[in-house]
Amino acid sequence: MTKDTELHPGIDEAYLDMTEEDLPPRYNRRWSATLKAKVVAGIELGLISVVEARHRYALSREELVSWQQGFARLGVKGLTVAGRSELQRSAVPLRRAAGKAASAEAASAR
Repeated sequence: MTKDTELHPGIDEAYLDMTEEDLPPRYNRRWSATLKAKVVAGIELGLISVVEARHRYALSREELVSWQQGFARLGVKGLTVAGRSELQRSAVPLRRAAGKAASAEAASAR
């Protein structure tokens, strides 16, 4: 991906000049929101692939996806504990609405 292409909304000027050297060290054990953001930005900028990031940092697919989703919704804040709590709270009404819609659909099918 080139720097002229429209990028992930969470990627701002701070990440556009990133190079591979700016990525966190291999097998990092302590993840700050900033380091998580660098991994997500590195993937978006094409500095590292998803597969390579998962292997290099020993991340599960679910963990990396949660970072990408948090970063997409709230930027670096979405990668903090408080940000994840905010994302979970905002997802609860969506799950309830989906459950109500499924119940209504099942009732109308009877």
